[in-house]
Amino acid sequence: MPPEALFNSTILMLEKLLDFQSERHSILSTNVANIDTPGYKGHDLRFSDELKKAAGRKGSMPLIKTNERHLPLEIGNIKGGRLVPTNDAVHRLDGNTVDLDKEMAKLAENSLYYNTAAQITSKKLRGILTAISEVR
Repeated sequence: MPPEALFNSTILMLEKLLDFQSERHSILSTNVANIDTPGYKGHDLRFSDELKKAAGRKGSMPLIKTNERHLPLEIGNIKGGRLVPTNDAVHRLDGNTVDLDKEMAKLAENSLYYNTAAQITSKKLRGILTAISEVR
C-alpha cells in the first residue's frame, strides 16, 4: 500500500519539511565548520522561494480535488529548497563570508522548526496508532 493511501497530505508535507530542515542544518553546520577557512563563501538553503513558485502567480496554492468533500493541498511540486550564497555577512579580509553569530542564530531557528515539525509528526502518528488499536 503506498504511503499516500495511509497517510494524509499533512504527514507527507511534514516529511518533506523534516528532510528540508535536516539538509539546511547540514549546510549551516558546514558554514560554522569553515569559519576560519580563507575564501570560504557561506551558503543557506531557502525554502520560501520554492514555496512561492508552488503557490503560482496569483498567490494561491493549486488544489487537486480527490473527493467531492475534500480539497487537499498539492505538495508534490514543492522541491527541497534552493542553495544560495549568504550575502548578509560582512566580508573579511581573508574573503570568508561566514558570520558566526548569524549562523548560530540560523541554526537555533532551524532547530526550533525541526523540533516543532517532529512533534507534530509524532502526534499525528500517535493518533493513527490510537485509531488502529481501538479497531482491534
